[in-house]
Amino acid sequence: MKFYNLLGSDHIIGKIPANVFTDVKLKELLQRFFTEDQVKNIIEVLMQPLSRTGIIQRQELFLELENEDIVDFFAELKKALYGLQARFRVYSQQSNPLYKPINFVDLILEYIDFVDSICNSKFIRTTRASLLQDFINSFMEIQASITFSHLKSEASRIKHELREIKSVDLNIPTPTGSPRGVTIQQSISLSLADELTTIATNIGEADAIPRRFCSNKEFTNKFMLGLSQLYPDLFAELELFHNDYHAAFDLGIFNYINQISFYLDMKQLFTILRECNIPLTMPQIASDKIISINDARDISLLIKLESGKDIIPNDIEFNKHHGFHILAGANSGGKTVYLRVIAICQILFSGGSYIPAIKAEVYPFHNVFTHFPVDESRSDVGRLREEQNRATEILKEVSENSLVLLNETYSSTNEQLSLDLSYELLSKLCQIGAFGLYITHNHKLLEQGRQVTGKTGIGHLSVVVLDDAMSTRTYKIVQQNTHTQSYAWSVLDKYKLSRKHLIKRFPGVK
Repeated sequence: MKFYNLLGSDHIIGKIPANVFTDVKLKELLQRFFTEDQVKNIIEVLMQPLSRTGIIQRQELFLELENEDIVDFFAELKKALYGLQARFRVYSQQSNPLYKPINFVDLILEYIDFVDSICNSKFIRTTRASLLQDFINSFMEIQASITFSHLKSEASRIKHELREIKSVDLNIPTPTGSPRGVTIQQSISLSLADELTTIATNIGEADAIPRRFCSNKEFTNKFMLGLSQLYPDLFAELELFHNDYHAAFDLGIFNYINQISFYLDMKQLFTILRECNIPLTMPQIASDKIISINDARDISLLIKLESGKDIIPNDIEFNKHHGFHILAGANSGGKTVYLRVIAICQILFSGGSYIPAIKAEVYPFHNVFTHFPVDESRSDVGRLREEQNRATEILKEVSENSLVLLNETYSSTNEQLSLDLSYELLSKLCQIGAFGLYITHNHKLLEQGRQVTGKTGIGHLSVVVLDDAMSTRTYKIVQQNTHTQSYAWSVLDKYKLSRKHLIKRFPGVK
């Protein structure tokens, strides 16, 4: 049996390396709000970018999750799966050959209830999300199958026969003698295995027999052997049922725990971001290779901030004419923030998710690659060698459907060598047709980059200082194609030291 994949994983088109999530601090952000297991699961899903179809399907489901009834439905399914998983552990760990088939009946009955609960869901008639529709339909097909029908009827029949055992009269050695006429509990809340446990407990007294009496092998063997001798036909049916149907229970059903958890955890992340005053939008999927995002926020800043009110938004505009940008400027000018926001928006978009922005149209790139400076104390080789090795690895995997984000690559060497290596890397990436961003301190790369030719055109970005009432140093990244000194000019203009301001202040100066 192959269970339908609720993540739409048939539409995976690439892979994002794990280091990207660390470089752009997305992993660290998730760790602030989620457990390690949750973070691991979210990243494992987001590491696999989707095609246009896959993104649309996930977007539909995330939009449906704005309905709290569907959130509750998913939460109930997850809870039921955990219960089913616990029941399977009890079954799989049971070594008694007479008791194991009874545990299997309980497992199958719980599995049947799980399937029926999905098929009886009202959402098949109301949901617009194809993933949810197909998920429910896949279980309706299971429910309608001959195998499931036989499984259900046989399990129900055996359950009924087991419940017909009203009492047992055993003559076996026990810690407190040999009581007669021990009655099985008839409460519908008890499973069959629990009912047998009750008998065993009553025979041996509750304080003498553990809750899971199967751990007391000697007592269990005697008890189950005595019961099987009283009801030989029933135990023969139990063994036959187990032999015939044990392969019908597919462990693949437990994959839904992580799949459902991904949606619930991402829903929780959206709620957290909104509470932190971060706007969210569901991006349009671009047909051409562009990244067009209005007022994007770097949500990794929430690692230290309690609110997103002070996060400066940036516009992102990459297209076929300027698909690879060079960004130069002074430290603390928001360059790395700009790089992170591009990466995080692309990763979330590729996973079919909302992104932290006002409006967006994004192309579904197959890969995202990043390079950030490493601490030499944590590297087995020198920093320059590490930079060269990483660039080589990226070039081996990059394609025209890749987004490459480089932060101060080759900044560890002298200016001329850095310029030469950076120009060579840029040239190769643009010839391949990759999109991306290159952050550098070397302003000469802006001029030399104009000479790069290839499938991707070079664009220039600059850091400008925002004018605000408090005169605080806040920065924004803008397109810059006329000159390379916009950062310096913006500082002069902000503090009224530009030529036009000086002439106004000192009329006699020319």
